[in-house]
Amino acid sequence: ALEAYQQAASSYPHDHPEKAQMLCNRAACYTMLKMWVILPPKEAAKECSNALAISPGNVKALLWRSKAYEAQGLYKQALSDIQSLNKTTDSTTDTKAAEQRLKDIMS
Repeated sequence: ALEAYQQAASSYPHDHPEKAQMLCNRAACYTMLKMWVILPPKEAAKECSNALAISPGNVKALLWRSKAYEAQGLYKQALSDIQSLNKTTDSTTDTKAAEQRLKDIMS
């Protein structure tokens, strides 16, 4: 799946919305599989930042970058992303719980 998403992302122009989606999917794969040895959380966050540069406000990118930041101990950045996501109609009980968890960690 990772290779397929990379190939798909490479097939789109730099600013195409579908490229952003493919970058998000790659980051999600790494995060879900906990493959930090292959792609450290810093790189997963970078993939999501690239996706957000193409598609600002992309909720998947915000979610996965928040998870990648949290894995790096970058709780302030993780909280910022999850709060941005929670301001959208795509917020869920899980994302609201993640926001509270991050607030608790930081207090």
